[in-house]
Amino acid sequence: MNQNEKRMILTSVQKPGRYAGGEYGQVIKDRAAVSARFAFCFPDTYEIGMSNLGVRILYHCLNLHERIWCERVYDPWVDMQEKMKEYDLPLTAVESGDPLSVFDFIGFTLQYEMSYTNVLNMLELGRVPIWARERGEHDPLVIGGGPCSYNPEPVADFFDLFNIGEGEEMLPEIVELYIAMRDEGSYTRAAFLHRAAATIPGVYVPSLYDVTYNEDGTPDAMNAAWGGISDDQELSMCISAEHKTTANILARKAFTVSMATADQMAACDYVGIESGNQVANKLEKAGWHTTPSEFVDAPLIDELPMAVECRLVSYDPESCRLVGEIVNISADESVLGEDGRVDPDKLRPITFDPIHNAYRILGEKVGNAFRDGAKLK
Repeated sequence: MNQNEKRMILTSVQKPGRYAGGEYGQVIKDRAAVSARFAFCFPDTYEIGMSNLGVRILYHCLNLHERIWCERVYDPWVDMQEKMKEYDLPLTAVESGDPLSVFDFIGFTLQYEMSYTNVLNMLELGRVPIWARERGEHDPLVIGGGPCSYNPEPVADFFDLFNIGEGEEMLPEIVELYIAMRDEGSYTRAAFLHRAAATIPGVYVPSLYDVTYNEDGTPDAMNAAWGGISDDQELSMCISAEHKTTANILARKAFTVSMATADQMAACDYVGIESGNQVANKLEKAGWHTTPSEFVDAPLIDELPMAVECRLVSYDPESCRLVGEIVNISADESVLGEDGRVDPDKLRPITFDPIHNAYRILGEKVGNAFRDGAKLK
């Protein structure tokens, strides 16, 4: 849009100063000199948003960081919305005039419930997918904060994460994590959301909590004694078709296999002898808690520090052989050695002894594989 068209549009709407920018105190930075751009959105008109002291404080806090540029975006009045649609113009930031879709973050302050529809309107005008599940790697991350974020569920499907708490402390920390992951080359959308939820108190990521397992939404587990790695990318187990867990795996097309440990022996045994067909909440009775896997539609058991996350490949009900593609292997830092690998002495895994119907602990090293036998050649 050229300057003549912009001038024509501004002179045809009420209060064009809402969209002109250039106010005293606005912050302008070099796009090429910053590592993260944050669009601070107030889901109401310019006059209402500019009178909000919280907006000014957070705007200032973010712009104190040299590598962060925070800009303001307000919900345009209906006459401007009509002109935007007429000229096919996206919603833009006051400072740079750049469209909402080019920002790394879009942050909404949720001051009152009546503004929720304005949030959706601004996302649509900004050409950003409204539903969080439809956003890809190159779309902005949409954050919700403010008083209404303390009850986020009514709008949880539209936000990637919520900042529940004091934004002055949390927002810079969230953006700094994003920059750090970009710098180290570890950033993906899913990895960032998972790390933010795990490391920053008050961050709520709705997508990490919408996995269901049984028909009623409770997680399920069983004790599988017969199984192993069939090749570099597959895991095989022998489990009966009558198990509730088998039905859940076939329905979800995914499962996780956690390594049983000595300190959780009784709980591991309990989930093996108690049927999920009879007791729906047996994980709760075992004292276990679960976290949704980032990679497959299945839970990870928090109390078991090592797990193999799998996508279902096949199941033969006659042989009871279940095969899964290994998608990810996760291990808690508490069971890693100095070399970054799983230390059996720290993990203390157990195995089933079918001769004596007992569990035996593994871990003692007795030799070096592929080396000690060479002495006999």
